[in-house]
Amino acid sequence: MTKKSSAYILLFAAFLSVLLSVCSFSGKARMEVRWTEGSPKNIVEDFVKKHTSVSYPDECKGQNGQCAFLTLNNVRLYPCKRRISFSAVGEGKLEIVLAGGLNKKASVHNDYSYLKINGRNVTNDKKRLQKIGADKTYVKEISVKNGDTVTLDVKLRIHPEKAVYQKLFSSFVFSCIFLFIFFWGIKVTFFSKKDEEEYKKKIHDFINGNLAQDIANGYKSIDPVYRKAFWIVFLIINVVFGFHTVTFMWGNHDWAALLSHDSWDKWRPLGRYSANLVKTVFFNGYYLPVLSNLLSFAGLALTSVLLCVYWNVKKSVSIFVLCGLVLSIQPFTLEWLFYVTALPDLYVMPAL
Repeated sequence: MTKKSSAYILLFAAFLSVLLSVCSFSGKARMEVRWTEGSPKNIVEDFVKKHTSVSYPDECKGQNGQCAFLTLNNVRLYPCKRRISFSAVGEGKLEIVLAGGLNKKASVHNDYSYLKINGRNVTNDKKRLQKIGADKTYVKEISVKNGDTVTLDVKLRIHPEKAVYQKLFSSFVFSCIFLFIFFWGIKVTFFSKKDEEEYKKKIHDFINGNLAQDIANGYKSIDPVYRKAFWIVFLIINVVFGFHTVTFMWGNHDWAALLSHDSWDKWRPLGRYSANLVKTVFFNGYYLPVLSNLLSFAGLALTSVLLCVYWNVKKSVSIFVLCGLVLSIQPFTLEWLFYVTALPDLYVMPAL
């Protein structure tokens, strides 16, 4: 590989790291729908929304009716759209309030491009919609009749405050380091060889060949000692911890989390950069009962066998199995079964 092509790869890595950082960073925005004229029985209901949660706090309820508190999730650094519709029960006037978001430390500001109510843009003054937050909100009042449907369209983004830049910079630095190591590894592994044409030919034969047969041949080429040790350890792990595979759905710590989808970068702000990669690749971010346990235990068994190979343990099925069981049948394995959504990555990544 030439210096010129290496420079292009590193530039691409830097560009990709910036793109990943910008696309993965997200925050929240807030909206309120509250009655300014009406009766105590007035409410807003039947919300239709995406990436938005709705609550009805008691402190919002007044003599004019109940108000709704909306949290817009996954607001990005680039403009994104949200559509919310609801029905009014009662007659009077409603206030639509645009606000910023909140994190653990401080208020988050947002920039709104527009607010449309029932398809009509309610303001042409974009400056009034900039840097909306705790110290500045935008309020629009509308009149409604009983049974009216109100549709709100907003376009907004996170306002880049100092804290956002700091997190973005740290993410950018990590991404650059990771991608540099990744591309450098590819360069050393493949492109430092003189026989690049032979390598390209192997790739071509693999793509145009019989994938199932290639996998079968690859499996047969593995040393029989390693294969047998893996399957024995894998089987014993499943027998020992089989109770978890069958009963984890009752009273488990993460049962509620099984119903939701985890994005690959969910734990990135906490520094857990690979916490959901395996789950994303195999199961699109979900934890699937039984299958996820089988994959996790397979990763654990494979890790134990690979460690025996790395440590130059005497090549014997019985010795490999004994070492594998010492490494896998232990309190550490049992402890992490309590956090089932973490199992695939926790047990498979060490083998990788």
